[in-house]
Amino acid sequence: MRLFFAIPLNEEIKNLLEDVILRLEKANIKSDINWVHKENLHLTLAFIENFPEEKIMAVQNEIAKIFTNDFALLQLGDIGYFPPNGQVKVFKMSLNGDLQIINKWQKQIKQILKNHNIIFDEKNFTPHLTLGRIKWQRGPLAKFVEYDRLSFTVNNFQMIKSELGIGGSRYEVLRDFIINSIN
Repeated sequence: MRLFFAIPLNEEIKNLLEDVILRLEKANIKSDINWVHKENLHLTLAFIENFPEEKIMAVQNEIAKIFTNDFALLQLGDIGYFPPNGQVKVFKMSLNGDLQIINKWQKQIKQILKNHNIIFDEKNFTPHLTLGRIKWQRGPLAKFVEYDRLSFTVNNFQMIKSELGIGGSRYEVLRDFIINSIN
């Protein structure tokens, strides 16, 4: 099953990003960008194309134990592209703030996946929000729109099942991991 670990976004951030995406869509008139729907906006920590269903509970239980005391404060950053060199494939928004905490979580999740011999996407991790996926390379993209650089607190992340469909991906939250405050 297709599965990923992600940080969900609050409604205020999703509403702002939806507005940014609509304005970017108008500025990029060609229809070669699949824009992310508001309900699917998130920050991916790890993506697994073929997650073995029999390992879900064991992985969930291990991951639930590692997140304590690490609340993160993030802020929306600049709009840009991935990859920075070569054929552009993703329209994204960078993030600022407590990225060291996000990177730590991501490394811990991937270590647990490795311990269970689960194959995952091992590309270099750069915390970002995907706004759209570019179907094919073409001329320059208009990327300049004004928006508020809102901040948001991260106090949970989710294990999400992803099913591909005609209208795009459909997500189902399998587990919500709440970051505990232990003093």
